[in-house]
Amino acid sequence: MTDRPLGHQIDAVIERLKVRGNGEAGAVIREVVDEYAGALVGGMKSTAFRETDRGAEILILGPGRISVISVDFDESTVRFETRGLRDAIISLEITALNIPEGTHVSAESHWRLKFPDGSVLAIDGMLEDGRRDNLDRFAADVMSEVAVEESASEQAPHRDQLPDTAQSQRADTRRQPVTDLWGNPITKPKRRNR
Repeated sequence: MTDRPLGHQIDAVIERLKVRGNGEAGAVIREVVDEYAGALVGGMKSTAFRETDRGAEILILGPGRISVISVDFDESTVRFETRGLRDAIISLEITALNIPEGTHVSAESHWRLKFPDGSVLAIDGMLEDGRRDNLDRFAADVMSEVAVEESASEQAPHRDQLPDTAQSQRADTRRQPVTDLWGNPITKPKRRNR
């Protein structure tokens, strides 16, 4: 872990801010994000950067949680939010499938995380010739982390609790396998030894 674990993502936010014409706010925003990023990256598993209508966001996947640093360029504000992934329901929709003549294939993927309180986080990625982009890889990592959370909660003993058949059936419907365009399962990439 470096002194700036989100260095590339923060740089992308600042670059986007310069493009929007508010470069003078960059130093302040960088200082704020750098200061608080350290509190959000404990056990960090994956990160992603994305542009928004009003600014940019950094998505951070940690053990059993997802954090969002959102920067609003119009107001020069930075917001931090962390949500637990326990009992989150993930769905994936593939749209805008494009198969022109030849072998080139592309499609848009829309990941949707619904949390127990009803709030939703959407992550849109792009599939192109079988290669997932930054956001799509991140969403696949989140799906893998949710599956790990569900597996751990199923194995944990629950005292004074009878099995709930309906609840088991609901859990099964949430864990449908997610595949790419060619039917290959999307799995979390193996971690490289450092």
